[in-house]
Amino acid sequence: MSHKQSEDNSWITGWIEVWGNSIVKYAFSIVLSESVAQDISQEAFRRLNKAHKQDPSHVFDPAWLFSVTRTLAIGRIESRRAVFVNDDEREANSRNTLPVWHQIDPLDREAVWLFYYQRWPIKRIALHSNQSVEEVRSRLFRTQQRLDGLT
Repeated sequence: MSHKQSEDNSWITGWIEVWGNSIVKYAFSIVLSESVAQDISQEAFRRLNKAHKQDPSHVFDPAWLFSVTRTLAIGRIESRRAVFVNDDEREANSRNTLPVWHQIDPLDREAVWLFYYQRWPIKRIALHSNQSVEEVRSRLFRTQQRLDGLT
C-alpha cells in the first residue's frame, strides 16, 4: 500500500471510529433494520471519503454526514414502498373508512399512525404522548374495533 493510500484510509478511519456507531444508530432509527442501517452508514462514509478526495481542503462537519445518512435512509424507504393495485373493492372500502377515520379522536389516530405505520413500540408512543402504556393499548384496541366494524 502506498503512503498516499495509507493517509486516505487513516483520515476516514478516524471519522468511522468517532461517528460510526452514531451514524448506524441514526440510520436504524429511520429504517428500523440493523442490516439496512449498516449498509446505509457504509454508503454515507463512502460518500464522505469520495467528497474528501474531490476536495481535500474542505473541512467536513458531522452534520453533513448525518444529512447524507438521512437522505440515504429516506431513499431506501421510498424505494421499498408497496405499489397498490387499482381495486374497486379496496377503493370503496377506503371511502367507507375515511369518514369514520375523521371521527376518531386525534390521540387515537396518532397512536394508530405511530404504531402501525411508523412501527413505534407502545412504550415509545406512551412516552411521546404522555400517557400510560395501558392507555395507548386501549386507544389502539378501541380504534381497531371501530374500524373492524366497517368490514
